[in-house]
Amino acid sequence: MNNHIHEIFDNYEELLMKFRKSEYIGNMNMFKERWEVVFTDSVKGDYKLIAEDFTNKVYDKYARLGKVRKGRKIDLNLFMIYFVFPLILMTQEEGAQELCDILCASWNERFETDINYMTYDEILNSFKDKMFGMF
Repeated sequence: MNNHIHEIFDNYEELLMKFRKSEYIGNMNMFKERWEVVFTDSVKGDYKLIAEDFTNKVYDKYARLGKVRKGRKIDLNLFMIYFVFPLILMTQEEGAQELCDILCASWNERFETDINYMTYDEILNSFKDKMFGMF
């Protein structure tokens, strides 16, 4: 996945725009279809090295004058939480959980944030299907 950072993050803003449950499911299916093989292959090797390389490449891609601006950082955090971490876990490869733990710690350190990750099912369960029983 580290060799595909630019492509993985190319349309992250589009995937985060409309964010209802049905749209998330569709976007995640497209994301999974395109990147599942790459993510599955990434759950092999030195997780610390993979995580540090990944976070550094993403940071370098979006940093301006040595920093990632706050709005962009929020969007990148959401993309990681809603797409990258769940897809790593969806690979069901041995070590996927460990990679997510290390990647999350590396991400938080590099981006000076405090995010955590959830599984795809946990995210789906967090959506509300109806608002006030009307929608």
